[in-house]
Amino acid sequence: MITAINLSDRRRVVTTRDPAIDPAKSDLKTYAKTLDLSALHFRPGETPTFFTIRPLAASEHDRCMQASFRIKDSTEDERGYVIIVNAARLGITKIENFPSEGEVQTFKKGLTQEVAEVIDTATSIELGQWILELSSAKTVPVDVALPALPPTPAELQQDEGK
Repeated sequence: MITAINLSDRRRVVTTRDPAIDPAKSDLKTYAKTLDLSALHFRPGETPTFFTIRPLAASEHDRCMQASFRIKDSTEDERGYVIIVNAARLGITKIENFPSEGEVQTFKKGLTQEVAEVIDTATSIELGQWILELSSAKTVPVDVALPALPPTPAELQQDEGK
């Protein structure tokens, strides 16, 4: 059974590139897969930047897709970049300790242009990928082999002609 996207889901996350993370004491691979903050350890006296992210509704995901096709003569990679960055702009609901320590900003309808302009690209890409993952309906685990699809009518006709 396909499960519905939980639009009320919120995750408080830190990007894996945050300088407050102590990489020697953290399990970054586990964190990147689970977003479980307990896998991270922070340097003494350092404060990370926390982002609260949420899944996108189907209509918001469609807006990201449409934005990617507005770029004429773009490659698949360029369209993917546009989708991911737009997902980050729409799916971040709160930022703590940015641009300065102790500052908290909340966003009801996505990042403001002013804030989006000062978040580095790598951070936007990482957050956007996580947001898109949260926005995906869960169907089957990635490591499960999918059954072959039945042939289409055109494929059946081709087989008959052989």
